[in-house]
Amino acid sequence: MPVAVARGQSIRVAQVGPPQDGTVTFQVLDPFGRTLPYRCTVFESRDKVNLANQFSGLSADSIPFGHYQYRLTRRDYDGEIGRLSGDIWVRHPEQLQIVKVPQWSL
Repeated sequence: MPVAVARGQSIRVAQVGPPQDGTVTFQVLDPFGRTLPYRCTVFESRDKVNLANQFSGLSADSIPFGHYQYRLTRRDYDGEIGRLSGDIWVRHPEQLQIVKVPQWSL
């Protein structure tokens, strides 16, 4: 259906269909179920766009649906020890990824 808009005026267009992005939250647990202090340092799409700067701690809004590689690092110290990586498919408006740290990496 055509819509006429006067010069200098604007309209809002509602999204039709399901959402195409979501909120991603990581939770990092030790072998006893305790939450560990991590942050997201890499969140890279297949086309090599890194969205890690959208994260506040372990959560980010408006992540487009798709497949991503992630890297989580400890907040309480820098270094290779404790670094976690993996991949995630973002397919839902709310996506929770629970990552369990192996005993040997603590």
